[in-house]
Amino acid sequence: MNKSTLIRYKNEFFDTILRIGVKINLPFSFLSILINQQPRHLYSWVSLDSIKDFVPNIVLEDLFSPLEVRKPNVKDFIWCGDWDVQTKSIQKFYSDYSIAYRSILQIFDEGIDYKSSDEYKKLLNEIEKDGSSVRAKSRKELDEYFENLLILKKDLEKNGYKTKEDLKGKKSDEIGVFVGRDGSIIKAEDNFSGTHRFAIAKVLGISKVFVKIIAVHEIWAQKNLRVLVRSLSTQEIQSR
Repeated sequence: MNKSTLIRYKNEFFDTILRIGVKINLPFSFLSILINQQPRHLYSWVSLDSIKDFVPNIVLEDLFSPLEVRKPNVKDFIWCGDWDVQTKSIQKFYSDYSIAYRSILQIFDEGIDYKSSDEYKKLLNEIEKDGSSVRAKSRKELDEYFENLLILKKDLEKNGYKTKEDLKGKKSDEIGVFVGRDGSIIKAEDNFSGTHRFAIAKVLGISKVFVKIIAVHEIWAQKNLRVLVRSLSTQEIQSR
């Protein structure tokens, strides 16, 4: 039996246990353990206007400790705590926290050259100082990265918003969000993918975007357990 068969069998096995568990009313504490033992993300189209707030990385530090708050370090899918009520307005504060978001606004809203944007200057400084950055290993690669952002904006204007899968990219690189206890869709500050795409969509006033749901609050999960379990089987969840 090859690896893909094992993974598929494991998913079907867990899906079956979860569905049976919900049907016979097993305790949520038990079912949540099963869900967290099989980490995966849910994907969905959501209204861009419904994403009004973001959660700063500093708020999530205790959940990730001792690891850094970033995509590869997500341990569980169901999160407890008050992180979802310690959010900030995207419109008022996101530019102060996310250099990627701020730089997209600088380039496309303010009309400055991308080489004068905060993110470009920061990454170029890292390349000159350390020999590489998170986006590129040379000035040429960095220019290509930002040129691709210009191309992305033109493509979104012409063809509308498409999923990374449609664009032959990594599905894991969709816009990263969380679901709060009240069902609200909350943007991740950064380090969870998709911030540039999110910002360009905001600039263009696009109505719907495709998101990756990284985690949900335990209160929401408990109230919507049947929806959640069904979604885990289909890999899609409806925004509320």
